[in-house]
Amino acid sequence: MKSAIICDIDGCVIDTDWIWEEVEKKKISGADKWLFFNKNSCDMVKAKIDDVLLRIIKMQLYTTGAELIFSTARNECLREQTRKILQDLFEGQEFLLYMRPDGCLLSSEDLKEAHLQEIRKNFVVIQAYDNEAQNCMMYSKNGVDAIQWISKKHKGVDCKQACTV
Repeated sequence: MKSAIICDIDGCVIDTDWIWEEVEKKKISGADKWLFFNKNSCDMVKAKIDDVLLRIIKMQLYTTGAELIFSTARNECLREQTRKILQDLFEGQEFLLYMRPDGCLLSSEDLKEAHLQEIRKNFVVIQAYDNEAQNCMMYSKNGVDAIQWISKKHKGVDCKQACTV
């Protein structure tokens, strides 16, 4: 079976904290905050890309021959925009993209665990990157080496400071 590396998008490869800061500042709540996120999460003018993590993943893919798989809680309605952004960031690298289906109310952890079970039907997962501790713990519980990588925290910081769970 082929090996794979799983990576989260928001808060990991792309720093989208600015969206949540706007949500708080504008006091947006309920379903409106998700509409605001969906509208702004593909704004690559405001987005901050984690170049350190991009380089690490590209190096891992090169040295291991693993497949790249993104597991995100982003809604399926953002698939085309998200795919385009990732293709640009990873310079045409082939990848699979697992997203939140419309109407899915699972927590991020439960959603990504369901993604993991699907991924394991065809791949041996050798590494996972996620910004949320509960997701890293879920990967670890399922026997996957997980690194909690928080893009905002690691901007301009030595990548050795990323914490392995």
